[in-house]
Amino acid sequence: MKLLLIGEDDGTRVLENKLQQCLDASGEITTISLDNLGDKLRAEKFDLVLMDNKQAEEMVVKYTEDQALLLDNIETQVWYLKDEQTYGAVNKAHAEFMGAEKEELAHKNLYDFMDADEVGGCIEGNKEVFEAKRQTHTEEWIKNCRGETRLLAITKTPKLNSHGKVEYVVCSAEDITDQRQMEDALRKREEERTKELNLLYSFFLLLRQEGYDLEKTLAETAKLLPPSFQHPQLACACITLMERQYKTKGYQNTPWKISSTLKAQNQQIGTIEVCYLEHPDQDREPFLKEEKIMLDMVTEELGQVIERNWLEREHKRIFELSMDMIGYADIDGKIIEVNPACEKILGWKQEEFIGSSFFDYIHPEDQDATYKATEKLADGEPVEGFTNRYRCKDGSYRWLSWNSYPELDLHRAFFVARDITYAMKAKEELRNAHDRLEVKVEERTADLKRAVKQVQALRNIDMAITSSLDLRVIFKAILDEVTSLLNVDGAAIMRVDPNTATLHYKAWRGFTVANPRDFSMSWGEEFAGRVAMNREVVHIPDLKEKEQNVVQRPLMEQEGFISYYAVPLIAKGYVQGVLEVFHTQSLNEGDEWLNFLETLAGQASVAIDSAELFNKLERSHVELLQAYDATIEGWAYALDLKDKET
Repeated sequence: MKLLLIGEDDGTRVLENKLQQCLDASGEITTISLDNLGDKLRAEKFDLVLMDNKQAEEMVVKYTEDQALLLDNIETQVWYLKDEQTYGAVNKAHAEFMGAEKEELAHKNLYDFMDADEVGGCIEGNKEVFEAKRQTHTEEWIKNCRGETRLLAITKTPKLNSHGKVEYVVCSAEDITDQRQMEDALRKREEERTKELNLLYSFFLLLRQEGYDLEKTLAETAKLLPPSFQHPQLACACITLMERQYKTKGYQNTPWKISSTLKAQNQQIGTIEVCYLEHPDQDREPFLKEEKIMLDMVTEELGQVIERNWLEREHKRIFELSMDMIGYADIDGKIIEVNPACEKILGWKQEEFIGSSFFDYIHPEDQDATYKATEKLADGEPVEGFTNRYRCKDGSYRWLSWNSYPELDLHRAFFVARDITYAMKAKEELRNAHDRLEVKVEERTADLKRAVKQVQALRNIDMAITSSLDLRVIFKAILDEVTSLLNVDGAAIMRVDPNTATLHYKAWRGFTVANPRDFSMSWGEEFAGRVAMNREVVHIPDLKEKEQNVVQRPLMEQEGFISYYAVPLIAKGYVQGVLEVFHTQSLNEGDEWLNFLETLAGQASVAIDSAELFNKLERSHVELLQAYDATIEGWAYALDLKDKET
């Protein structure tokens, strides 16, 4: 009979521990206490089954086949070693890896299937397990049946008997070649990314250094590039900017290179090139895509740095050379920064101006308006075209025009101030000139209006002269125009009586009390007589200051006249009379006024002369008619006498 142990757990080890004492040297059971053994096995959840030899063998075979089927359908390679260099049994996966059948490997020496070099390493690892009697984990490079060297992760577990000796070693192996290659690739990529990050980090640190200098930055950037590539020992770099080059030591322009275009302000300004001095790997491209991306990133950032550098230099030139005052002040008016133009405009040095308040310099009359402008800035509104006056170092004031833009996040405002003092003076002068021009235009307009009125007056007088020979009508028209256009209170026309050599008033205006008809004067007496005799214009601004003769004194006093003009009326060399002008206030007009007065006097003279000529012609005509009639009568009388005589 055979004893077969069936259990829920690993029955082999329990069976060895429980039944070792019952086994003889042949391995068969000789004597067993069923009660004692059954109790012990039931405590370990085992059942005892008694069967005959045939049944036991069949069951063992079936169990062995099941185990083989199970092991042959897993990918893990499994085998066991009888000693350091001899196979026991192997599963299908290991047999296929070795390129043999399972039966060909079973119980065979490792030297029969492996290279001597590989066997030596395997034996050394196997010895360690057999000697140490403990499980080990190793990674071993072993050639497969296709001649490929594969990396196997092998776990070797020793099987010890009851005496603690190693009966055999169970080995299981996983092919981790692909995994290791992936890990290596990832590790290599991580190293590459680390180099790229180190490059970018070093590059940004370089940009943040104090005392930033573009030339130094370009040279240092070129040095940073080669160590960040796959093969730094072969790499060299060159940065070209506007025909200037910044190279690493030993740089050569080779066919194995990548480049990136430097741009600033939307224009190409140069290139960055990285070259390998020789091709690092003939089977692959010399540069990775990631390296090109990294180079483009550095190039783009460097282009922005160059553009900022240009803008900063331009800003600095504008800031230092501008004729306008440029700077920053906080929202409360404290000056933070200002360019040298403040000294040119106001006389204050930069160090004197910075730190002070704008309100220390503003003209008192402009303080309120400036406070309101500051409030607008505090509210985030820009101030443009604001003007006020600032005190210079010499105490004078200059006009400034301000454009200011708030930066509330920085609690400050940017300002540009232009000196417009000369413009303000020019504006004032222009305004004054405009005012003067307006006055002149008004004066000229008044002159033109006056001239028009004068021309109209002369036309009216001409029409009066041509339409009538009545001196009363003509004198009335002349006196109306004199008093109206010359703005005087009174006027009169005196005629010379050539028979008596006296002057008589023939027409007048503005006399409300006295009657000029009652007044006459001799040639050469009074003002009018002297005018007629001397043939000169007489002007007396104040009659009270002049001694008056007896005849004209009552006339002047009764009407209250103070100022007096008199113009002789002369036609064809003969004095026809005098035109007098009176005013109740002092009268001292210009040449234009006097010329028009004389023109009116001339018109009056012409009118008198024309009237006199007409009167003479009329009298001559009458006398001629009378003479004709007398002649006819004489001839008729003579004929009558002759007839009587005959």
